[in-house]
Amino acid sequence: MVHTTFYSGAILGVEGFLVEVEVDISRGIPCFSLVGLANTAVRESRERVTAAIKNSDLEFPLERITVNLAPADIKKEGAAFDLAIALGIIAASGQLERADASPPMDVSAAGGPIQAGHSQAHEKHRRRMFTLDEKVMRRARKTIFLGELALDGNLRRVKGALPILLHAREAGFERGIVPEENFGEALVAKGIEVFGCQRLRDAVRVVLGRGFMDVDDGKLIVDVDEGIRRKARDTACRRTEDFPAEEGLDMGEVIGQESAKRALTVAAAGGHHVLMVGPPGAGKTMLARRLPSILPPLDDRAALETTMIYSIVGLLDGTGLIWNGPFRAPHHNASDAGLIGGGNIPRPGEVTLAHNGILFLDELPEFKRHVLETLREPLEAGKITISRAKQAVTFPARFQLVAAMNPCPCGYLGSREQQCRCSPLRVEKYLGKISGPLLDRISIHVFVRPVETAAFRKPQARHESPSIREAVIEAREIQQRRSRKSPVAACNARLPEGLFKAVCRMEASAEELLYKAQKQLRISARGRSHVIRMARTIADLEGADRIAAHHLAEAVQYRLRELPV
Repeated sequence: MVHTTFYSGAILGVEGFLVEVEVDISRGIPCFSLVGLANTAVRESRERVTAAIKNSDLEFPLERITVNLAPADIKKEGAAFDLAIALGIIAASGQLERADASPPMDVSAAGGPIQAGHSQAHEKHRRRMFTLDEKVMRRARKTIFLGELALDGNLRRVKGALPILLHAREAGFERGIVPEENFGEALVAKGIEVFGCQRLRDAVRVVLGRGFMDVDDGKLIVDVDEGIRRKARDTACRRTEDFPAEEGLDMGEVIGQESAKRALTVAAAGGHHVLMVGPPGAGKTMLARRLPSILPPLDDRAALETTMIYSIVGLLDGTGLIWNGPFRAPHHNASDAGLIGGGNIPRPGEVTLAHNGILFLDELPEFKRHVLETLREPLEAGKITISRAKQAVTFPARFQLVAAMNPCPCGYLGSREQQCRCSPLRVEKYLGKISGPLLDRISIHVFVRPVETAAFRKPQARHESPSIREAVIEAREIQQRRSRKSPVAACNARLPEGLFKAVCRMEASAEELLYKAQKQLRISARGRSHVIRMARTIADLEGADRIAAHHLAEAVQYRLRELPV
């Protein structure tokens, strides 16, 4: 009996966890059993591993093979365990040295490796089991292995490599082996040596400690051999000076709508949620899609969080961290599971994909009411918990909500240009899809009027976003300095209650105005907090220490929900 242990990893929620891949080869009728609460994709790894070993010019043992994925009480999914399983079988059958020494086989000519007889393979296996290099196995026990195997022995990209590598680093692992396609995201993981391999054979060479240099030679990436790339333990991707938003989008492209632009500037500076109401064609969607152009880049922590989430869902495109906040715009037919996440094994939804960025809900009343109601928890707590029979998973969901809607089904209620054709009952039913508690959680309510014809003849600034972005960054820096006493630096919209009173100091005239506004407009306690936070943001944009009456007056204006006439 020969037993080997290699380590792989999987994802639970947005965190990685280690999976111990135990391989046991014993005498008996040839079979390949895989246990450990594996789903269909994992169970199918038996066929992939068998073909990959054979097509790498190695012998697949004709004995009883048992693979256990521990811990056995957590359901495993995905194909990331293929590499660890294959290496465990290769090591247990004494073929590590052979895998490195023998040249690749010409599959087209040979048609596959020739299998030795059962007894002959068994004797060769017994002779090799005593020659396993303990130094090599100690090295393997400090290595995390991730990769899906193609039938020809090549390694394919897997989801969630980054969070698994980071968890392995915290658990004391020294290195990781990933498919070359995952090497770009592996550059983010500082404190762990990472090898990007093209083939199963390349991974074997790394396990044996061959085919790579011990010195990084001052470079971030060292091409050490054909098929192998290395990232040293103490290196990680570097941050550049600027990270522009999507090209071609600028606030200067929006004609007119100065009040709406001002509202979005306040929203960007303080991280406040926004609801834009207006007739069709007024520019609501155009404004929303240009909001990222005035937002500051993510800080190091937020960039790492965002990159890990996109690694888990397999949406990483490129090398290194995601420095711009994501912009997600789900269709109004989205289900509650699609929006907040779900599934037998919970997966992140749109609110998590928008973490540290913008969630844009266009045509808000067209979403199902129960779907919109699921937004209450993430809007308030910045996270969402998905509960299942055997486990509960919490996903981060700290996003900035930007919503747009028509004032009525026809879109022209309150319009000066066209007459509304909707009955009061129809309007009431339309607006009734959005509950009062949800609206109360949205800080800024702005009415976007149609652009007047004369505005098209006025000269427009070609590039407004850079100057607005500069003002937003300055306001955010003020907020970050203020909240350093808090465990988590926060913008005004997420300012901890413990700092709220100390930060939002008002002049006497502002306090009097707030009292009158709350009484006359019947602003709720939550709405009052929103008003003060928005006023603090407006004061930050002006560089003022205290909230003045005119700051508060503008903030109160954003809480008016009645349509202008």
